[in-house]
Amino acid sequence: MKKLLIVISLILFHSLILKAQNKTERKQFPYSNRLSIQTGLLQDILLNGQNIVLTYTTQRWVIDWSHGNSLDFNSGHHFKNNEGYNTQRLDVKMPWTTGPSLGYRITPFFNVRAEFKAHRNKLMYENTNISIVSYTTYTVGLGAFYSWYPFRKKDNWLDGICIEPVIRFWPTVGSSLADNYQYENKHTGERETIEPYKLGWLANINIGYTFGGK
Repeated sequence: MKKLLIVISLILFHSLILKAQNKTERKQFPYSNRLSIQTGLLQDILLNGQNIVLTYTTQRWVIDWSHGNSLDFNSGHHFKNNEGYNTQRLDVKMPWTTGPSLGYRITPFFNVRAEFKAHRNKLMYENTNISIVSYTTYTVGLGAFYSWYPFRKKDNWLDGICIEPVIRFWPTVGSSLADNYQYENKHTGERETIEPYKLGWLANINIGYTFGGK
């Protein structure tokens, strides 16, 4: 009888272990421990520049580094919190914008990230190559990412193709531009005051590839 109880206990214990293992396996997210490379359509199409993002994804964590260059924020691409740039007829060129992000996968295909960026700004007169001042702004913000793999069910190289809609909020936390910076505006003939360029809310679509498949 004692041996029978021991055998039954071992069987139950083994069943519990298998159940826990199966539960863990079900929780394993696809595309874990993978490296991805992406580019953003906002930078490539609307801002006449380039952008590259390298992303490493673990079971739950996401680490990336994004670098953009030659971005052009002209009068047609200013945001509502930069109305002064429109009224003063100014453009902003960004020779580079760069920085890391650290995120967490809430579901297999949705993650949120804290983003730390530096942006080099070159203030210019509208539609000219005349520079007024250059300065750097710093943002600490949040991003929400949804990774869509249209060929995820394929068992070939196509399953690594990724389309990733992104919504970001990048508030400015610092700038090398002097407070209440003033300059002589050649368009208006007036002495104008300008604040650091603010990015604020941004939407983008990243297109890229995840190496190693599911």
